[in-house]
Amino acid sequence: MKIGMSVIACSFFYILLLAIVYFNKERLKTYENKLYSILLFSNIIGLFLEFACCLTVKNMNLIPFINKVTNRIYLIYFVTYIIIFTNYVYYVSFNNGKRQKFIINSKIVFSLIYIVSALFVLLLPLYYFCGTDSVYSYGPATNYLTILCLVCMIIDLYCLVKNIDNIKQRKYIPLFALLICFIIAFVIRVSYPEIILINSSFAFVTAIMYFTIENPDLQMLREMHNAKEYNDNLNMEKSRFLFNMAKEIKIPLQNINRLSKESLMEDDITLVKEGLNKIKYSSNNLLDLVNKVLDINDLEKRKISTRQSKYNIELLFKKIISVVKPKIENKGIEFRINYDKSIPTNLYGDSIRIKQVVTTILNHSVDLTKEGFIELSVNSIIKHDNCRIVIKIEDSSSGMKQDEIEKVFEVNIEKDIENIDDKDISIGLVKKILDLIGGTIIVNSELGKGTSYTIVVDQQIPDSKKTSITEAVEKYEEMYIKNKRILLVIKDEDLNKKLTKYLSKYEVEIVSVTGGQACLERIRKNEKYDLIIMEDELDKLSSIDTLNKLKQIENFKIPVIILTRKIELNIKKEYLKIGFTDTYIIPVSKESVKEIITNYVLKGD
Repeated sequence: MKIGMSVIACSFFYILLLAIVYFNKERLKTYENKLYSILLFSNIIGLFLEFACCLTVKNMNLIPFINKVTNRIYLIYFVTYIIIFTNYVYYVSFNNGKRQKFIINSKIVFSLIYIVSALFVLLLPLYYFCGTDSVYSYGPATNYLTILCLVCMIIDLYCLVKNIDNIKQRKYIPLFALLICFIIAFVIRVSYPEIILINSSFAFVTAIMYFTIENPDLQMLREMHNAKEYNDNLNMEKSRFLFNMAKEIKIPLQNINRLSKESLMEDDITLVKEGLNKIKYSSNNLLDLVNKVLDINDLEKRKISTRQSKYNIELLFKKIISVVKPKIENKGIEFRINYDKSIPTNLYGDSIRIKQVVTTILNHSVDLTKEGFIELSVNSIIKHDNCRIVIKIEDSSSGMKQDEIEKVFEVNIEKDIENIDDKDISIGLVKKILDLIGGTIIVNSELGKGTSYTIVVDQQIPDSKKTSITEAVEKYEEMYIKNKRILLVIKDEDLNKKLTKYLSKYEVEIVSVTGGQACLERIRKNEKYDLIIMEDELDKLSSIDTLNKLKQIENFKIPVIILTRKIELNIKKEYLKIGFTDTYIIPVSKESVKEIITNYVLKGD
């Protein structure tokens, strides 16, 4: 018994110190942390109760009532620990991402099991044995507790087998430890009843859990990694989208160029005027495309006139595709679908109107296309809590003349307007509906080369408030970049002031010099910097010469970004070939500075 009491005392003081460290440390408000907090707190109480039970059973003739109460509470503690631990194992094994619903369901199930088990251990008979060297309780109450332990262990093992592919995951270490400790404790209990180890085994498992799941820094780093991975994918999608839009801009530009040449060669004034009208139409198309699609600053100013209802946009387009796909396939036409996965799942807006418009345009394309393909592309531009949806429908139909395009969206006042709320609308109502919901449509068509419809509509992003995890990640990033240093090599005073202003937001240390020679002197003095931002037009020592001399310095590995006013398409390739890490065009925007910080300061280590 003395050995058992000593083990309990050591376990109690160790777990108490662990609890002081844990509860004094800043923690993330996650469901796992909540479960662990309960386990840690209950384990402290359990070790104290176990110690008290040993004393009360030893003196149960003197204090029978206190002995009964203490032992019953101790059994309740066992039920609490076992149920909470099983809940933890179940959560880490089967949480599939729908966290809120999953947590609520698991809470209900385990709460019911806990209430029933607590009632059993309180109401069933309990007897006590007090020998010279050992004391313990037995009877129906402890038998039920043993059965409960076995059931929970079966559940834990089931979770382990079900996730056998993740068996090396650190979250399962406490489960392995508990299984091993239970077997050891049971064998020792049978051979030496005076040695009490089960509750101390719980303390050991609780301590292990602290080092596997309860490290906020690791969780924040993991969230940072996921956020960066998401941003990388988002940037890739945006680059692809902008590339496609650049190709789209080429169409009216090529038309303008061709029509201009044809008009200059004509002597007939009538044909010249006709050509000029076509040029004007193509110019308006190009202007609309730039203003409505690429001008993302307009997102902040534009008021969206829509039915403010939340909807799943991915599900919306799946429904649209399911409606038109059979009709397209029946005609033997190839149906291509490109959906940008970076579009937020849920949006606020008029999903009914969007469905009407897209379905109508697709049906119109199917009617005009005899062979070839129809392609549906859905992309987005996101700024703050607004999402600009860009839907492009392209077909290989025979195309239309310029005057035919202008007549496509003419509205029949007597017939069309009264049918605006119908499920199936005419092509003439498309532009009218888009005007109502704050959208627009741009049509490009050429005889014999097909037609493309570009629909642009702004929607709001719901639930844009920061979560506790997001806030914690941002706080960690702020702490992380406070120790970072950036060297600015900028000759232009205005550019230097602007960059310093943008960078000061991130609380990095900024050092400024105006020439390449001063930059070299600082690096040769072994001054530590995480990034060098250099203007391309420097006096005396050029930016390229400065970079070449920097490379000659032993162990120089600092990324060097060059800022340039040159806008040639291949300028970036040239600077990268020379050895610069990246290139940004002057004037530098806030978004560019944020991108630099994300890519070359936060990822620097």
